[in-house]
Amino acid sequence: SNTFVGATSFVVDQVTVSSHFTVNGSYNGTSDFNLLTASGSTLPYGATDTIMITVTVTPGKKLRVYNNLAVGTGVSPKGTTVTDDSQEGTNVDPDRDGDPSNNRLPVPVEYEEAPLIGVAKQILGSVTDHMDGTYTLTYEIRVENMGNVPLSNVRLAEDLSATFPSPATFTFTSGAHTITTQPATTSLTKNSSYDGSTDIDLLNGTGTLKVGEFFVMQVPVTVNPGSVGGPYLNTARGYGTSPGGKNVVDSSDDGTDPDPDNDDSPLDDNDPTPVTFSENPVIGLAKMVDSLWVSTDSTNDIRFKLVVGNFGNVQL
Repeated sequence: SNTFVGATSFVVDQVTVSSHFTVNGSYNGTSDFNLLTASGSTLPYGATDTIMITVTVTPGKKLRVYNNLAVGTGVSPKGTTVTDDSQEGTNVDPDRDGDPSNNRLPVPVEYEEAPLIGVAKQILGSVTDHMDGTYTLTYEIRVENMGNVPLSNVRLAEDLSATFPSPATFTFTSGAHTITTQPATTSLTKNSSYDGSTDIDLLNGTGTLKVGEFFVMQVPVTVNPGSVGGPYLNTARGYGTSPGGKNVVDSSDDGTDPDPDNDDSPLDDNDPTPVTFSENPVIGLAKMVDSLWVSTDSTNDIRFKLVVGNFGNVQL
């Protein structure tokens, strides 16, 4: 407990010893500091034994160097008590003067955060052409914790108004965005007020992602591109906060992999997801004689019938 002062928590997982020692089963590093039972532990003349301690530490916001020092105590056959403070390394007497008590150096342990979030986006399936100048598509977004610490306050921003600026227009049905894949150990909650314009946060911003976990969201939108067919470039941004308070962000890369170049960093993979709406105007015209008659003045009258059809995918 003197080593990890300020850390969120620590837990002693395991203590193992070699043949001459007996582990104290009550040792917890907090209220009981004795690794061994005195009655069951002896060390013959000239012998060396090893104690292995496994500890799980949650440093929280205290990312610094933690120094650890152990104290060994023994009693001779005539009742003399001897002690020695630990020396970093595996040599108890590195200066070789025959006196290990003048070698005292704590063992430092440093915890470093490397928080990282990665985002990828694709258009799911094909774009639906409604044949009236509007199109519906669905963006699928994958967000992954690619760092070495959990992330809290996870957010995902999707600004549709930036993707489809005037003269284009878009329609988003309130609540239509869905979390299709939740993280393995928790559940995120979508932001029910999201509209893609005045509110661009897809999540409520209170969720967490453990290391290696991911989630997937789908966002459907109907677009009227007007006279501009595209391409329209779309980028989503993922956000998170590390236990140490560091904020991280990543802009989406086109596709399903936040790190397609496999360099362990999604930050250099930020290609926007494009979409182009192709206009295909087609008009058809047919003509026939509807009627023919001779007038009293010996002239011929003809009435033609014309049929005009829109065979394209836009209004004419």
